[in-house]
Amino acid sequence: MELLAAIVAYGGIDVPVARLIDVFWPEADGDQAQENFKKSIARLRKLLVVDGAILWQDGKLSLNREQCWVDAYTFEANSKEADLREVTGMTARDGNEEKEVDALYRGPFLGRSEIPLWAVSYQERLRTQFTKLFMRREKAMAGSQREQLMVELARAIDVDPVAEPLYQQLIPLLVAANRHAEAAAYYDRCRTELARWAGRSPSAGLQELTQTIRLR
Repeated sequence: MELLAAIVAYGGIDVPVARLIDVFWPEADGDQAQENFKKSIARLRKLLVVDGAILWQDGKLSLNREQCWVDAYTFEANSKEADLREVTGMTARDGNEEKEVDALYRGPFLGRSEIPLWAVSYQERLRTQFTKLFMRREKAMAGSQREQLMVELARAIDVDPVAEPLYQQLIPLLVAANRHAEAAAYYDRCRTELARWAGRSPSAGLQELTQTIRLR
């Protein structure tokens, strides 16, 4: 399963076998590493059941897109379409289109716990796309719609409580609505979640903002 996750994280198309071997069997000699890889691929193919789901050709692995659907890839593709619409000024075909996009994001790639180094950049890339959806939504919403945006941001934080940009967006909205106690509570949650899952504190900017809240 880790091998499958690595193939996904590296793009799913023409992933060099040598790169995967270096990740999973860095200390094995050439022949042993190749043997380990062959056994792992055989187990993975058996686990996936569908023949031809994993393609191995010219020293590279690919997911057969005709047989495999990956939610992360669909999420990325749809997010990029939303980015393009913002740049070109085009409107969405459906008012619920972006909500359908963020519904594909079910949480951090490989979960909240500590993940392998090879997965970190892909996890952050997906998280960044997720948070950008809500930034775009805030720009498009009038003042009377901010209440709905706050509800959506709260739900998004439940999905990925380590996504600090969501707190950075929600807390000022709560302050503007004179809901200071809720704003402070979300800062406390941000601090707790970041310490638990990421081993760090909130950014200096968020700390300063929350300090002004507590002084009121």
